[in-house]
Order: sequence, then C-alpha cells, then structure tokens
Amino acid sequence: MRKIISTALLGTALLSMAVIPALADPMVHDTMTKDAMAVEAAMSKDAMAKDTMVKADTMAKDAMMKKDAMVDSAMMVKSSGEFAKKKYKVKGQFEIVEKDGQTVLRLSDDFKTKAGPDLKIFLSPQSAQNVTGTTATQGAVNIGALVTNKGGSEYVIPANVDLSLFNSVLVHCEQFSVLWAAGSI
Repeated sequence: MRKIISTALLGTALLSMAVIPALADPMVHDTMTKDAMAVEAAMSKDAMAKDTMVKADTMAKDAMMKKDAMVDSAMMVKSSGEFAKKKYKVKGQFEIVEKDGQTVLRLSDDFKTKAGPDLKIFLSPQSAQNVTGTTATQGAVNIGALVTNKGGSEYVIPANVDLSLFNSVLVHCEQFSVLWAAGSI
C-alpha cells in the first residue's frame, strides 16, 4: 500500500514539474492555446458538415414524399376490396385505379399468398361468393400471371375491358383449376 501511495506521489510530483513550468512559458502556452483552438475549429467544421448532411437528407425525403403524394393524387380509385379465401388464404387488398390514362389493378404491399403453379389474376363476371375453381375462367378476362406471391404488384387492364361487366378479382391456378381467392369489385 505504501508503495502505491509513494508511486502516486512521485507521479504527481513529476507531472507538476513538467506541466507547471511549461504553462508558465508564454510560447508553450500560446502553442497549446492555438492547438486547442484548431481542434475546436475542426470539431465545429465536422459538426456543420454533419448538420448539412442531415438537412440534405431531410430535404430529399421531403421531396420524395411530395412526389409520392402527387403520384397518388393523380390516380383515381375506381374500385377496391379484399380477397376472401377459397382454397388458400390470401392476405392483402386490391384496388382498380386510373393511372396515366390506363386502368390498373394494384395489389397492396402487404399482399401475400401461398406460391403455386400457373397462378394468374382474372376479372370475373361471377360474384366472389359463387365462383369456383371449375367456373373461374368462364367469361373471365386473364389480366396476367401473378408477378409475386409476396408484396405489391400492378397489372394493366386492357383498354377494351368494360369493368361494369365484372364482379370479382380472382387469384386462380389455371393449370389445375384451383381458385386461390376472390374479391368483390
């Protein structure tokens, strides 16, 4: 214990002998002050750069949100609904919108269903409640192959399709006549 105390006292004495005279020397004091000011200026410059980056990032996000709002406001929703399970559960919604002069069927970002062979999207004249796997394609219009079984996707509805003649949107396996799900338009 005595050794620790004497080592500490020796260290303090050496520090006092080295630092106190250096602080008394005006040249050393000026150099230390200039160094401290340089460090402070560098830190301030770094903080300003970070602040500028944060502001630029915020402005970019704001611009993207405004662009998304303009795109969404330019679309007119004609119809929307949810899918009801027929053979397999389908999570998510759909909407039929007018976008850039085209009629588009949009599946929501939270769309999810079991993967399967030959899954397609159809517009059907039958009601969502009455349509079956064997009747799904009768009078129906094939809008396209299901792009993904997880996440949003869009399908352009042909211009010659009269939506007033259709009552449901179907997710259907045409190859095996298995109706995954149906939603009322």
